[in-house]
Parts: sequence; C-alpha cells; structure tokens
Amino acid sequence: MTRRIVFFWLLMAAAVTAFGCGGGTPPPTQPQKPAVFKLSGVVKSVDTDGRRLIVAHGDIPGFMRAMTMPYKVGPSEDVSKVTPGDKIDANIVVGNADAHLENIQVTGHEDGAEKDAGGKTK
Repeated sequence: MTRRIVFFWLLMAAAVTAFGCGGGTPPPTQPQKPAVFKLSGVVKSVDTDGRRLIVAHGDIPGFMRAMTMPYKVGPSEDVSKVTPGDKIDANIVVGNADAHLENIQVTGHEDGAEKDAGGKTK
C-alpha cells in the first residue's frame, strides 16, 4: 500500500514538472503597427519638462468619447510652441505600450485670437 502511495506522488510530481511548466518561455509578441487617430481640442495646461499636454477634446471616432485628459507629446514635437487656451489639431499615435501626440498644429486660441507661424498671438 505504501509503495502505491509513493508511486502515485512520484507520478504526480513528474506530471506537474512535465506539463505544468508550459514548455519554456512564450514566443515573443510581434509589435503591431501603431493606430493613428485625429484629435481636435483646446489645450488646458502644458507641462514642458514632463512633455505632457492636458487637452479638452471632442469625440475621436473609433477611439474614445469627448473628454479632458493628459497626453504625452511625441519626441519630435516642440512643446514650447503650445500654450494653455490654444486650439489644436493633432494625431494620437497609439502603440503597444503607450499613446502620444504628433503633428501638433495650433489652429487658433480660445479667445478667438489667431497665431502666426511661430506660435505668437497676432
């Protein structure tokens, strides 16, 4: 009887070792092509050091409803050209691990003032 119990537990340990380990590391996931969505909104605040904008935007079809939220700014964007109150159009680039804004274009200002090509109020 004792041999059967020992044999049973040895068999169970072998089965767990053989099948429970999952056969090693899983294959690496393929990076997916980032999705790009159009955003139009008003900048509520600018964090130049942290490279973030808080933007109140309208609905973004296929991605999210209208809301106010922070966005990272892409590495090639000049954060200093954007000020609170600016109306912007931009692309939201959504990758595997994060989302950020690219191609930020200042289209006006909340108070109706226009901006020149350098981002200065006319």
